[in-house]
Amino acid sequence: MLKQKSIFLLLSLLVVLILIPACGGAKPEATEVPAVAKPTEAPAEPAAVEGYQCDDVLGCVEVADGDPIIIASALVTSGPNQDLGIDSQRGVEIALEYKASLLGHPLKLQAEDGGCRIEEGQAAANKIISNEDIVAVVGHSCFNSCSPASLIYEDAGMTMISPSCAAPSLTAPDLHVSSMLRSSHNDKVQGEIAAEFAYNVLGARSAATIHDGSPYAEQLQAAFADNFRELGGEVTAQEAVNVGDTDMRPLLTSIATAGPDVLYYPVFIDEGGFITAQSAEVSGLENTILMSAGELQSPEFIEAAGPAGENMYLTGPDLSFGSSTYDKFLETYQSKYGTTPIAPFHAHAFDATNIILNAIEKVAEESEGTLYIPRQALRDAIYATNGMDGITGFLSCDANGDCADPKISVAQIQSGGFTRVWPEVKGTAVRTEDGAGDLLDITAECKDNKVKGIKALDDMTVEISLCKPDPVFLSKLAFTPFFIQPQEWIEQTGGAGELLEHPIGTGPYMLESWNRGDSIIFKRFDAYWGDSAKTETLVFRWATEGAARLLELQAGTVDYIVNLDPDGYDAVQNDPNLQILPVSNPNIMYLAMTNTFEPWGDARVRKAIAMGIDRQRIIDNFYPEGSEIASHFTPCSIPNGCNGEDWYDFDPEAARALLSEAGYPDGFKTKIFYRDVVSGYLPEPRMVALELQSQLNNNLGIAAEAEAMESGEFVDKSTGGKLDGLYILGWDADYLHISNFLDFHFSRSNPQFGASYPEIYQTLEEASVIGDEATTAPLYEQANNAIKKLAPMVPIAHATSADAA
Repeated sequence: MLKQKSIFLLLSLLVVLILIPACGGAKPEATEVPAVAKPTEAPAEPAAVEGYQCDDVLGCVEVADGDPIIIASALVTSGPNQDLGIDSQRGVEIALEYKASLLGHPLKLQAEDGGCRIEEGQAAANKIISNEDIVAVVGHSCFNSCSPASLIYEDAGMTMISPSCAAPSLTAPDLHVSSMLRSSHNDKVQGEIAAEFAYNVLGARSAATIHDGSPYAEQLQAAFADNFRELGGEVTAQEAVNVGDTDMRPLLTSIATAGPDVLYYPVFIDEGGFITAQSAEVSGLENTILMSAGELQSPEFIEAAGPAGENMYLTGPDLSFGSSTYDKFLETYQSKYGTTPIAPFHAHAFDATNIILNAIEKVAEESEGTLYIPRQALRDAIYATNGMDGITGFLSCDANGDCADPKISVAQIQSGGFTRVWPEVKGTAVRTEDGAGDLLDITAECKDNKVKGIKALDDMTVEISLCKPDPVFLSKLAFTPFFIQPQEWIEQTGGAGELLEHPIGTGPYMLESWNRGDSIIFKRFDAYWGDSAKTETLVFRWATEGAARLLELQAGTVDYIVNLDPDGYDAVQNDPNLQILPVSNPNIMYLAMTNTFEPWGDARVRKAIAMGIDRQRIIDNFYPEGSEIASHFTPCSIPNGCNGEDWYDFDPEAARALLSEAGYPDGFKTKIFYRDVVSGYLPEPRMVALELQSQLNNNLGIAAEAEAMESGEFVDKSTGGKLDGLYILGWDADYLHISNFLDFHFSRSNPQFGASYPEIYQTLEEASVIGDEATTAPLYEQANNAIKKLAPMVPIAHATSADAA
């Protein structure tokens, strides 16, 4: 079986603790965004449409040649809650600066103060919709601004993504307005986490809550109270204040009569400051733990709370993302604004902006120098966001507008600043309670890795954190290369080299000797923890010729052979001392072409090869009974493997017409490279190569010469895209998922077929983070159809194989 896979788990999670110092900030003016230095891919080209007619039900934004694409923000940038909005607006600004331009147009931000009151949200929204050139909105900051604004945007056909409006009702199925999405968490999650922290970590058994009458605060305290009760706690009071109240002592005195262990009050800065400061003056609250939420994570609140705020806990977004993108973001933020972030939702605003920009790239169309952005199509593309790699996690928008990868942590006010205290951030090795050893906790950046953290929770439990969703991760984890190795051996070998030459196993046999290319001998391992091996020794020997293997089996010099030759089936079946043992392993044998070499860069030539080979003849003559012609690259036994159109029928006349159209009416010269190594997918490599040589000459006039290569050289050059001719290759399933066949071969990073095909890999990337087979079915159909259309290879056979004993 041919494999050229990089099997690396550089494991890790860079932890970033956000400490928020005192800082103000003026409302930024609407300006065209300058570029900042950042490596980016070449911008995608918009689809060119001649004589474009906008038929979108919500209309189209028209961007003339040279004009900017305008995004609006509507965040609270003045008043007592300004830190919340200013911090978020900075996230928008950085996202636009990183992108610099889109589809050949500069980007421009129109920033409005969305406030936190109903009339402020309405005023900002009305001003934004008055500019028909605005494409979409990042905002608003607070529920009382978000909710009325969403209705205005709905009527105008605009779409908004809020970075901080977390009230559950905003995305409740029966209340949701389609114009409104959010990149922040849903407070149902925050309320649940806050209750769990209070009950399980702080040990609280009684709690009281206060809200300010706003739907945000009322719904969050209700989520906290409901979950606290479910855990077994007692809620002694659920009280309310009015926005603008300054004397909280009477209410606090009433709450103090029950002496709650915890007081949870998710309100805004003014009311939160008065509650906190005055709680120190009320008898009966001396031992009550104070808790609130992310809207109070601001230097202004610390100042308003005074000494009473010290040691207070606040739930909010978890900003320990472990992402190199977030590290870069923080560097830019510090450099641009001269401070670290001043509130918790800057990252959510950054991600909201990128959701919008990504959606614009997908739906924009160009005609006669004008870029058209259809509003309903844009909204649909935003809702279709799935697994976007953001700095708050991997974002996927559901039908009700929740897009966040919700992560909640707890900060504590310590020495006049905010310090994350839960979940606990640990180093690379944590001592067990009895001191017997270390529990490993390994982290690394996601930039070049798929796993960002591995953490041993106890001697028998491991927690693995992925950089993005992977529905088949457990199958990959069970794959042979991931067998367990002692930490000290990995550290000693560096995870390669000697580790690969001398792996440490845990089985019933141990290595005695290895004569490379000839045999390997194992002996019984007496210290094995399970049942003892049934034989003293176990010998594996190599023999490339199927006939030679069968002769040894018949002579009794070996007990078992693999890959029984097709010609050997009758001999084994007719020998009463032998038996055939079918091997079930989905596979594919294919004939490949590298498009960076001519004539394989021409799709017509590749299609001609696809149509000009009689694949059934190859199977009938050189494959065991039960083998099948390949209708698709992936075997049909694997779910979604055969979605889409079947492969081309054998049609040499149509193939010759394509060659003539491509400028090769008399064919051309080429080679067919292969390695003379028997495998499950290719039982007779030399004979198949010679058959292909004959067919190409007779069917298409192509003077092909079969050339056997040394196995190692063939593997390196074929998988590296360095062979200028045709080459025979194959694949055996590592695990039974279509991604094992398609993602490795047709990914953007695989050089095997030359320049990668975005029509294939973009669809595969979209499917790779979705766990539901029914949801991925149309995506894999699209990918399979693209493979057929582009024909980077010709799928020939899904082989059956058998061993004998």
